[in-house]
Amino acid sequence: MKVFRIILCVLLLAAAVLAPPYLVKMARRDFFASLFEREKPAFSGTVVLYHVASKRTMAGSVTAWLNAQAEAYEKKHRGTFVLIEGMTEEQFAKRIAYGRTADGYSFFSGALYPELFQPIGIASEGLREGLFDTEWAVPYLYSGYAAIEAEGGTASLPASDPIAALFDERTEKMGSVVSLYEAGRAQSGDGTYGAIGKVEPIGSYTDEVCWLGIGRACDEAHTEALRGFFRFLCDRAQQQTLGALGAFSVREDVKDAIEQSRFRPIAETYRFPKTPDPFLLYGQRDRLMLDAEAALSGDGDAERRFRERMDGILGK
Repeated sequence: MKVFRIILCVLLLAAAVLAPPYLVKMARRDFFASLFEREKPAFSGTVVLYHVASKRTMAGSVTAWLNAQAEAYEKKHRGTFVLIEGMTEEQFAKRIAYGRTADGYSFFSGALYPELFQPIGIASEGLREGLFDTEWAVPYLYSGYAAIEAEGGTASLPASDPIAALFDERTEKMGSVVSLYEAGRAQSGDGTYGAIGKVEPIGSYTDEVCWLGIGRACDEAHTEALRGFFRFLCDRAQQQTLGALGAFSVREDVKDAIEQSRFRPIAETYRFPKTPDPFLLYGQRDRLMLDAEAALSGDGDAERRFRERMDGILGK
């Protein structure tokens, strides 16, 4: 027994002498204060996301929606701040010319080019049929097109979108084929176009898909912070709020909420969209537009060229 006590005393003395610094530090800590300490955030700082608003959804503002989501994300991720800056394509081009790049970009199909981006490094879950990820970007919302006709044939209508008009699947192609944003303005009766009699679906083609990508020069820490925010935007809870924009969710498990009854058949048509690769569209956009305009004027060769080009960039 005496030997055991001697050994125990020696061990205790050795532990006291050789105790690592962190044990001393722990002994000096305020135990009660430590109960209220919060875990240090994985990232602390601001990420900048440019939203290039080359298209508009039926209602609301995508920039405002992104700002609202950023605020919600910041509350859940202490220390991370997401700065959303909305701009036109022209404003964006000027910023890039001056070297004012961003950490990430939100953009519609055909607006930006792949050289701006680094590999996205995330994959979408539960995408609707017809939508797809690319190496550089993932989709997070989309809009589309509709045909509108004047009531009694007397109202002035906006001109048809040439590319969308060539995808019009109706037997009788009356009125104008316009974006859902323009169709919503016409339907609202705000006096812009006069009385509108019909709003009809034209099919499921759309280049009004909005994408998320990460800037080529973005560092690792900011890249991971952006990926977290992008995943948040594509979560089911956030996707369910897109109805307020008159926009469609990219998720198969989210039901679209379209307020106006006349647009419900269009929402059903766009359940499974047909859309081009956003970066291939960027390279072909001007030539597609020229051929589409010529085709609508009766140029058969132009229509053939248009179809061949479009077949090469549509998602399969």
